[in-house]
Amino acid sequence: MTEGKPSPAPCPRAAELLGADPRDCLVIEDAPPGVRAGLAAGTTVWGVNTADAADGAHRHFSTLAGAAPEILAFARGAAQAVSAGTRAGLSAAAS
Repeated sequence: MTEGKPSPAPCPRAAELLGADPRDCLVIEDAPPGVRAGLAAGTTVWGVNTADAADGAHRHFSTLAGAAPEILAFARGAAQAVSAGTRAGLSAAAS
């Protein structure tokens, strides 16, 4: 990886390594350049630890602690979707 933050390049690469689609990934950012990078990568972007939402962020939380329950819910939903997709893929392969 030759590009780091705030380039969008690490997001799709990380998703690829995890076997995920960037559209199913969540970027949590506290700075406008990071929000822009996450959006450019095609991820869901939530802003945290700022008084005002960064332009383009899908959601905003003034604190990371306030965002934590929603982050965990997002992660559970993404894990269930990946699991269901894997099961669907296995079922299709067995047919």
